[in-house]
Amino acid sequence: VNDDLVLSFGTGDDITIQYDANGNSDLQITGVVGFDGAVDMASTLGVAGVSTLAGNVDATAGLDVTTAALTAAAGITNSGGEVLVSGGNMQINDDLILTFGTNDDVSLTYDEDGNDDLQITGAVGFDGAVDMASTLGVTGVSTLAGNVDATAGLDVSGGALTVANQAITQTTGGQVTFAGNVDAAAGLDVTTAALTSAAGTTHSGGELLVSGGNMQINDDLVLTFGTDNDVSLNYDEDGNNDLQIIGAVGFDGAVDMASTLTVAGVSTLNGNLDLVANTAYIQDIDADSAGDVALAIDAAGTGTVTIGGASTGNVIIGGGSDLILFGASANATLSSNGAYDLVLETNSGTNSGTITITDAANGDITIAPNGTGDVVLGAEAVFTPGSQNLAGDAALTPTSTVMEVTSDTGPFDVTDITAGADGQLLIIINADGVDTIDILEQNNITSAGAFASAQYDTMMFVYESTATQWIELARSNN
Repeated sequence: VNDDLVLSFGTGDDITIQYDANGNSDLQITGVVGFDGAVDMASTLGVAGVSTLAGNVDATAGLDVTTAALTAAAGITNSGGEVLVSGGNMQINDDLILTFGTNDDVSLTYDEDGNDDLQITGAVGFDGAVDMASTLGVTGVSTLAGNVDATAGLDVSGGALTVANQAITQTTGGQVTFAGNVDAAAGLDVTTAALTSAAGTTHSGGELLVSGGNMQINDDLVLTFGTDNDVSLNYDEDGNNDLQIIGAVGFDGAVDMASTLTVAGVSTLNGNLDLVANTAYIQDIDADSAGDVALAIDAAGTGTVTIGGASTGNVIIGGGSDLILFGASANATLSSNGAYDLVLETNSGTNSGTITITDAANGDITIAPNGTGDVVLGAEAVFTPGSQNLAGDAALTPTSTVMEVTSDTGPFDVTDITAGADGQLLIIINADGVDTIDILEQNNITSAGAFASAQYDTMMFVYESTATQWIELARSNN
């Protein structure tokens, strides 16, 4: 059949054969052709329309489907060679599977679950770099032998992420988020960023080391210790910007307190406690081997130790304990703080006598027994004598229970005695070695008569406030 001439078959020219119709020196077959035996193609087979091959196609020299689609109803099997797609794309439609291996060991499926994603089922190894423009979701175990640059994120929601002898590095201000547990057997290094735990962090079986930076626990969050949360640290729970420690705490070394330490319960200190607050401080709270506790002020001796603060509060020293006042190199002083009386009593004032030291110039010291109780002096009562020198006849002003009286180039008389307190005792001693001193019975002196006292003679009075009189009790000529 010459060039460009047609050999046709069928009454309707159903099939035609034409050679060199387009100047390409090729044989064109138009219509449906069935090959009952093997077809050996020495050159290219071009199919302009749809070609249905019911058997196997042995395309030794290649199968060119340049301008049409290659559709396989029951699957395409390639063995012993290579499937090459060049000059165009190879497309696998939605929900269809591309499998690898005689047992379909690995498969690719697109949009099976309507999420427009490519699902790879089976073990996959990437020999070179993998650039992920979107999220990589791995539902099983994925082993990555090289580096993973997860610019858009790495989601390991349903499995474990195991990094062997490699590092997970977060750069350019991004964030690494773990929705589950983090097993950091070789350590978790958060050098230049923050480690945030939304629902709690559990660390077990090793050491939690924070170096080169601070570890911060935000307000109202709790750091607990022990499987039963035996000790906990809580900051700012009550809005006071304070750190609350709940449970027993032992300090093995020195503790430096820059601000106030508040202990709500019982605190046991096995060592010394130095509390320093600016320039006024307690130097030492020291418990020795005998159980004695010393509370010392600063080394200069100028500091003040204040126990209690509120004016209505009480300071209680444990039952059976003694309160001992001492001075390292001087007398110890027990004083009220300010212009107030000092009162000593028992049983918080219930059924107790009192000793009151009145705060005032020339103030009294009052010993007041409870009810009909007595003031008992178990040893000698010693009265420090007062003295008065009579420059003429004059009244005596007692400054002590015992008054030693002398006469200045006398003799002179005691004409009166200044009023005293009800029941006050007065003993007058003539201490003049030359003159006789007469103690007259006049004014507010009631006696058995005037008494001309020589040296060392005595006269004793008691003051009765209703009568405003010094009443004689006794006299003695010695």
